[in-house]
Amino acid sequence: MTAALPVVTCTVCGQTGLGHPRVGVCHRCYARALHPVQPCAGCGQTRRHLAAGLCARCYRLSRTRLVTCTACGELRPVHFGDRCERCKRRAAAGAGACAECGKQVARLWAGRCRTCHARGYEITGACGDCGDLTQLTSGLCRACRLFRWKHPLGTCPYCGRQQPIGAAGGCRSCQAALRTARALQRARRKRRFRFDATTGACSDCGDVTRLISGLCKTCASSAPATRSGCAPIAAARCRSARPGAAGPAWRPAAPPGPSSQHRQSAGPGSYSPPPTGSSLHL
Repeated sequence: MTAALPVVTCTVCGQTGLGHPRVGVCHRCYARALHPVQPCAGCGQTRRHLAAGLCARCYRLSRTRLVTCTACGELRPVHFGDRCERCKRRAAAGAGACAECGKQVARLWAGRCRTCHARGYEITGACGDCGDLTQLTSGLCRACRLFRWKHPLGTCPYCGRQQPIGAAGGCRSCQAALRTARALQRARRKRRFRFDATTGACSDCGDVTRLISGLCKTCASSAPATRSGCAPIAAARCRSARPGAAGPAWRPAAPPGPSSQHRQSAGPGSYSPPPTGSSLHL
């Protein structure tokens, strides 16, 4: 329809282009005169009038109805016609090569693939919810957009803003601040040991290690047969191994032989045969 319009010189803006010769205005000025700026009867804001005294947004909402889409078969809002807006966009998107990355895709959105098309709407700035400086889509970062989809709106008890309320009872930024504060408190908390453990030399074996009540782990876990906490033979070994330690040195047991009573009764310089049943033979 626009291609059939003749070329005229607009009497309003003075430009030469396609227009309506009967009124002497171009196509853009004719549309502006047909839809003047006036207060909308639906939202009350001063916007360009579309039809029925409503702006474009309110007129589209007034025509919206919840019906079954003839293309996808789902119960979705339909503005005009019998198909939902998603099916209309999918039907308009054809297969081809992306104009930016050159990838062959099944659907092109404004001549680009889905990734390049979404990247075109992203800007770098501060997120409207959490304030992080990152890539934004519709003024929000990706994490806040996902948070909005999964949680209902409400009043945050910490900041008082109208934000999506999570499982912890606050908005996403307040929940992140609370988690950070708890982590800092745990990092500043002093570590508590289960026992009164210190590092030094064990009072029994002398090893330099962690001590529990003055003893190393091996000496403390041994059978408390002696006062030092070690077994009798182990305690003798420990005392003999340390230089200047008190107590008799440990010696291996003597081989079986004549008893001490037999040696004492024989006296010096005398010989007496071994007792009967002895295994020693001359």
